[in-house]
Amino acid sequence: MRDRFVKTLTDLSVKNKNIIILSGDIGNRMFDNFKKINPKKFYNCGIAEANMVSMASGLASTGFLPFVYTITPFVTTRCLEQIKIGLSYHNYPVTIVGTGSGLSYSELGPTHHSFEDISILRSLPNIRILTPGDPNEVEEAIKLQLKNPKPTYIRLGKKGESNIKFLTDLKSYNLRLISKGDQTLILSMGNITYECSIAVRRLMEKNIYVSHAHVFSIKPFDYKFLNKYKSIITVEEHSIYGGLGSIVSEYISTSSNLNVKHISLAMCDKYLNKSMNQDYARKHFKISSNDVFEAVEKLYD
Repeated sequence: MRDRFVKTLTDLSVKNKNIIILSGDIGNRMFDNFKKINPKKFYNCGIAEANMVSMASGLASTGFLPFVYTITPFVTTRCLEQIKIGLSYHNYPVTIVGTGSGLSYSELGPTHHSFEDISILRSLPNIRILTPGDPNEVEEAIKLQLKNPKPTYIRLGKKGESNIKFLTDLKSYNLRLISKGDQTLILSMGNITYECSIAVRRLMEKNIYVSHAHVFSIKPFDYKFLNKYKSIITVEEHSIYGGLGSIVSEYISTSSNLNVKHISLAMCDKYLNKSMNQDYARKHFKISSNDVFEAVEKLYD
C-alpha cells in the first residue's frame, strides 16, 4: 500500500503543483523520486508530528494540498488536538496518511499498534475517513482527495498487500461487493478484507454462500446497504469500540424496522503486550480468516 501511495502522488504531482508531502522522519529513501521531481515540495519534519500537522494546516490555508505521512498512532492519537483545531475546525484540505495501521507493526508493541484511530477521528466534524483494502484502492483514495479536497484520513496497511477482485466499482466511494450470497453479509475494512475473502472461499467449499463487502469509506458510510441482510458480521483490525462494528450497531439500534443479527469481530479491550507477527496477532484477537470462517459456520449449524 505505501509503495502505491508514493508512486501515485509522484505521478500526479507532475501536473498538480499544489501537492506537498510532509513526512515524520520515515520513508525518506522511498520518496527519492518524488524529491527529484519536486525538490521544494517534500519536508522531513522529524519526530515532531504535532508541529507537522500544524505546518500542513498553514500550507493548506494558502492553497496547497498537503499530504502528512508517518506511522499511524504518531499521526493520529499524538496529533489529535492539531487535527481537531487545524484541520477539522477550519475544514482545510489536509490528507492525514497513517501507515502500518492496525496490527501491521505488531512486533513493535502497543506504541506502534493503532486500534483507536478511527474511533477518535470519526467523532470530529468535516473529516472523511477512507480505509482502502488493497494498493489499487490507495490510488483511488488519493485521486478522490485531489478531485474533492477536504480534511481526510487515509488508513493504510504496510506492504505486500494483495489486490482484491471486486464485483462492483466505487461509484459512491463507500462500499463495494467482493462476493454475492444469501442474506448473511461479511463486512470488512482495510487490509483485513483479504483475510475475509479467504474465509469466504472456504465457506463456498462447504456450500455456504454469503455476501462479502469491503468498506472503502468509514465516514461517510453507506448505511442503506445494510438493509437487505438478516445477519451481518463485521471484521476489523481495530478496537471493538468506535470502529466498523460500532457504526453498524449504532445504525441497527436506531432503525426501528431493522431486525438484524450482528456479530462483531474486532480487537478486544486489552493491549497486546507480547511480540508476534501480524498473522499471530490476528489469531490472538480472533480476527483471522479461520475466526471469520468459524463465526459464519456457527450461523448455519
